[in-house]
Amino acid sequence: MTAPTQLYSNDGQTTLAAGITSTSLALTVAAGTGALFPNPNVGTQFFLVTLIDEATGGIKEIVRCTARVGDIMTIVRAQEGTDPVAWSAGDLVKMLLTAGTMDNMIQIPQAQAQTFKFAQDTGGINSLVIALSPAVTTRIPGLEVNIVVANSNTGACTLNLGAGSIALVNPDGSALGTGALVAGGVATIIDTGSGAYQLTSSSQQAQSLAGAFTTGGFQWRPTAETLAGWVVANGATIGNAASNAQQHANTDAANLFAWHWNNFSNSQCPVFTSAGVQTSRGANAAADFAASKAIRTIDARGCSLLGMDNMGGLASSFYTGVPISFGNAQTAGSIIGEVFHTLTQAEMPVHYHSAGIFDPTHSHTYSRSEFGQQKPASGGNPPFDNYSTQNTGSSATGVRVNSSNGLDTTYSAGSGGSHNNTDRGMVGTFYIKL
Repeated sequence: MTAPTQLYSNDGQTTLAAGITSTSLALTVAAGTGALFPNPNVGTQFFLVTLIDEATGGIKEIVRCTARVGDIMTIVRAQEGTDPVAWSAGDLVKMLLTAGTMDNMIQIPQAQAQTFKFAQDTGGINSLVIALSPAVTTRIPGLEVNIVVANSNTGACTLNLGAGSIALVNPDGSALGTGALVAGGVATIIDTGSGAYQLTSSSQQAQSLAGAFTTGGFQWRPTAETLAGWVVANGATIGNAASNAQQHANTDAANLFAWHWNNFSNSQCPVFTSAGVQTSRGANAAADFAASKAIRTIDARGCSLLGMDNMGGLASSFYTGVPISFGNAQTAGSIIGEVFHTLTQAEMPVHYHSAGIFDPTHSHTYSRSEFGQQKPASGGNPPFDNYSTQNTGSSATGVRVNSSNGLDTTYSAGSGGSHNNTDRGMVGTFYIKL
């Protein structure tokens, strides 16, 4: 329902055609003089008149006229602190300037300060309360209000502009999530006239739909600069001004503190006391933030970005067998893979080594009994394939006879060290939105 508009007219004055009691809800003015006054639409317009006793001029009552038919006015009694009294025929009916009328006017200081649409929140966590000037006592569809928020919210919220506590929601009607309101920040709301008030400018949802970065948003830059409104994803702590956080200690860290607290375990993003001692988590993120605890941010140092194995759908199994440093391939924020890797024998491809002996001036005698068979009577070499002459020198290269199985093997080569798995790329800094 739209707030009613006050109407005015020039020279609106006459007298009562008949007396009324102190409880009468209508009055009749002198014949033909009703036309001197406005003719309001019921429910959306009104005008004020002042009743004055004709004898002394000292008794007055302000009434609100909500409808007029000819010379008959429908009225609401005792406005602006005046008392309802009985009136006689001939008493005066005038449209005068009243204090209430002036209060409805925007004055230059109000226009400059926008006190009619801007105020400081004086309520508690999740229950905002503001007082506008002029005061709001009923719902006003289309009213846009800017509020300096007193407390970062921890969940669903209500707002009292003067017409009672009413739910404050996202543009789609959903309840506000943790951190949608930031202590010290300015939030803009609109009264739709029915249902809840709607949060617009500070809504995380609205910012996201508009393409703006919201709390927890990630960006990479090929620099090591400091960005206002962002912290570095380097595992350093954040918290309020008294938290002694390593990276960012300020009230504007409330949203990102809650984002880490709600999305990551205390083993990955642990909480610390203001003395820097790791501790367990309290009742909720807001309680820990208010208690001046600090929380470690996610650590993206030396990490590339990978998609989870499932992402809310069926597992792909692409990461089967990939080493895991923390978590698992189906949990957001987990660390998988490795920069360096040492191959095991099972990971080597099937392969062969060529081997040979070149020693034309060196020979050894041998006994046929060494090999369990006789040399042929016609002479020549015995028919065995796995025998080769063995150099008795100290050289570490070439072919030798393995004394345990009689098979030729080559001497080992290589260090057995790890090899690099890192792709060629550009390093920079990952930032997280406060």
